[in-house]
Amino acid sequence: MKISSRMEDEGIEPKFDDILKLVKDSVNQSMSKFASILNLTHRIEQSEGKTYSLMTKGPQRGGYREGSMMS
Repeated sequence: MKISSRMEDEGIEPKFDDILKLVKDSVNQSMSKFASILNLTHRIEQSEGKTYSLMTKGPQRGGYREGSMMS
């Protein structure tokens, strides 16, 4: 870590409380990033589910059905 390297360069001995704070901050930052990734994944899955349900619905106003398309 940059902070610990700077402390060693300046001859400052880190205290246990300082190290504990750095670890807590790192864990909080990692958990926050992980949570944001999970939230993004959840939103994508919801969006895909809505798209799928629209594609599999029965006849619409225009008479469209997925099975009636020719390839």
